[in-house]
Amino acid sequence: MRIEAKKYKYSINKNTGTRPMKSGGTESVSGTSAEKKSRLKLPKISIPKIRLPRIRRPGIEGPDFTISRFQDQKRGGRPALYFVAVLAGVPLLIVAVWLGMNLISRPVPDPLFTERDLPRILPAGSNGYTLLHDGPDAAEYGRKDIGNINLFRNAASLDAFLDPARGEYEMAKSLAARDDVRKMMRLYREIMARQVFADTGMPRADERGDGAFAALYNSMTATLMARLQEKKQGAAFVILRDQIKLSMQYVMTARSMDNFRNALSAYDRLLDVLESMLKRSGGSLGPEALSACNETGSMLRSFNPRVLSLDRIVIYEYILSWKRAFDPAKKDPEASVLRGMKYRKLAFFDRGDTRRLYDDRWKELYDYAKNPDDQALAEIMKKREGRFAAGGFWWFHNAAGKKYLDAIPMPVYQLFPDARSRGDNIVRKQGEILAKIDALEEPAPGKKAVKGKR
Repeated sequence: MRIEAKKYKYSINKNTGTRPMKSGGTESVSGTSAEKKSRLKLPKISIPKIRLPRIRRPGIEGPDFTISRFQDQKRGGRPALYFVAVLAGVPLLIVAVWLGMNLISRPVPDPLFTERDLPRILPAGSNGYTLLHDGPDAAEYGRKDIGNINLFRNAASLDAFLDPARGEYEMAKSLAARDDVRKMMRLYREIMARQVFADTGMPRADERGDGAFAALYNSMTATLMARLQEKKQGAAFVILRDQIKLSMQYVMTARSMDNFRNALSAYDRLLDVLESMLKRSGGSLGPEALSACNETGSMLRSFNPRVLSLDRIVIYEYILSWKRAFDPAKKDPEASVLRGMKYRKLAFFDRGDTRRLYDDRWKELYDYAKNPDDQALAEIMKKREGRFAAGGFWWFHNAAGKKYLDAIPMPVYQLFPDARSRGDNIVRKQGEILAKIDALEEPAPGKKAVKGKR
């Protein structure tokens, strides 16, 4: 390539001539253009981006909780805030559920039983129990000594009451001569003229013991002992027969647990007295005494305390307990049992749930009372020891109500084992007495039996 150098006016080469410069900017533009042409233009190279394939583990994918703003670089990009939020949110959720369950009260159910569920009361004109309790002196007898059902607890020991040297002899004789005892014996004859002797008691929160029945029982026992002291065997057996009949009817109709226990205890002791009198007779009785014994034997054969239904007693005791624990006349009836609750609002107390738990327990007792058996009794007695405020998370809902339920006394549980144990004992005694009655003989024709006024 041949390159010709341009000659300028001020050339460095002295051998070359000079050319005068042209006016204007033409030559400057040409120089700039030559510089641009002389530059080398390099091609633009773009580096391709290489994307690695995304590898996923097989199975169900969970949601992506990645928070790009808060990344823990030390842990490979895992969100530390997620774990903090979970740890803080679970307790808050539990507290929210707990508040919701305790601040929202359940509806209060109706009582499980009412007075309408008790057995029908028989007309007063045919019921001797009404004659005893509706009299003007009924309350007075409960305050006297003869109103104590245990006054003659050792009545089966006839030798003590028939020995003039013993204190029991004088006690029975003096009691039989008292005016109040004689008045009760007149009432006894009127009671025996009625068709039945059935309990008519109604559950009241201020209920007291049945002092009138105890007074009747003790008056008849004192008079019976006095007749034996007077050698009036026939009159004594007649009084004992009537005592057994009244006690038997009372056992079968008793509504409250206390009345049932007193009646069953009285009946059990009367069997001991009858057995002692049969032993002293030597197997030979007069016509009046023998007739009374045969009538007594017929009653014993028809009575089995082991198969008695106790559902009426459960209903009675439920109503009585309900009136004491959930008195509708009081604003906060629970405060009388759970100390301190009356001084503040019953917060976190669910009356509806409390009453439901209360009714569930009584329903189990009622079902057993209708169909008693040994296996079910064992299960019932286990639940007697159970407490509502026990076990895991009992406090999570209605803690105040559960503590209140544990404070309510439930003596009705003891009714069932006591009735079963005493019933077995009575059945055994009845069998032994019936064997003695069947072996009785009338006295010889020349020997007259002593009769006397009751």
